[in-house]
Amino acid sequence: MKEDNLNESKHLGENVKHLMRAFHLQQNDLAENAGYSESQLSNVLRKADIDDESLERLAKGLGNGVTTDMIKAYNHEDTVSYIINNYTQTVADGGKGTLQQNNKFQEGSAQTQTNYNYPLDDIKDLYERLLKEKDKQIEDLKAKL
Repeated sequence: MKEDNLNESKHLGENVKHLMRAFHLQQNDLAENAGYSESQLSNVLRKADIDDESLERLAKGLGNGVTTDMIKAYNHEDTVSYIINNYTQTVADGGKGTLQQNNKFQEGSAQTQTNYNYPLDDIKDLYERLLKEKDKQIEDLKAKL
């Protein structure tokens, strides 16, 4: 059944939109960074399949080390699940995300390992950079108070 999911086509425009939100980029900012007009970008983001040249422009426009392979491989549900299962955020640590070793289900349960076809380390690095950026934003806001 997981094999069927791997063969499903991904909506690359939606993947780019998720990454835009992750980097707090507005559509007009990405359009400018990628060399599109806003209406051209809107048309591109509606597409499930985006040509390689456009993906390259979008990756450069997103910045933050995003590659075309990351856009193609991005899976929002898996990314959110990874963050939920591996990071905690508490008031005690100032709202900073802390990497946790998740030991749930390891003792006395049959846990299956799922192999994904995307560079998990790249996505992990991406989200660690996002957490650092969020921490900096929090510090900046605290300094303004």
